[in-house]
Amino acid sequence: MLTSVVLFLLLLIIFMPLRAALGAADLGSRGIGAREAGGLVWNGYINDLTVGDTTIGGVGAALRPLPLFIGQLRFHLERPGAIGRPAINADFISGIGRFGVENANMTLPAASLFGALPLGELNLQDVEISFVGNRCNHAEGTVRASVTAVLPGLDLPGGMVGTLRCDGGALLVPLASQTGMEMLDLRIFGDGHYTTRLKLGGDRAAMAGALAAAGLQDNGDGFVLESEGQF
Repeated sequence: MLTSVVLFLLLLIIFMPLRAALGAADLGSRGIGAREAGGLVWNGYINDLTVGDTTIGGVGAALRPLPLFIGQLRFHLERPGAIGRPAINADFISGIGRFGVENANMTLPAASLFGALPLGELNLQDVEISFVGNRCNHAEGTVRASVTAVLPGLDLPGGMVGTLRCDGGALLVPLASQTGMEMLDLRIFGDGHYTTRLKLGGDRAAMAGALAAAGLQDNGDGFVLESEGQF
């Protein structure tokens, strides 16, 4: 009887549809969606991977078997790069009270990822993120952001760069320009809530009116724009 039960469970896992496994991982509560998924759990595909309202597009997806023995669902996502479609290579992890990303090397379209912030793309390099409950437990890796010049005086052809870390229970992405005069802090919480703080330092008196009209506040040592939202 026990052998039959084990065999049944083994067959159930082997032939489980990828969509069912993604549903069990509850990635949607973290702001990660799969509008269309197909194939078996070991060799499937996601036609429309999303983060918040941002569409990543199609990726191959496969559940790694060994982490199942420690109660962890680890999905490996991968696609080759092509013109207009950057490569993706990352593991998304979901377990009892845990969520994370490991070995992430990918580019995310960011024009609408954090509301109206003037971001083009976020390039993740060797990124690892771990949440226990809704608190950031570990974070490392580099994020490079391209900036679209929609704010007065914000012309950063070199973009902004920062190293991930945990801060006060949140995932902190502290981005800065090459001169350090422009800084953007992105704080992301485990429930999908985020806050942003963009600061433009230096002498910007000549464009103070335009910056104020764009919603930035003069705090004495720069102009600051703060916002918050939910993936």
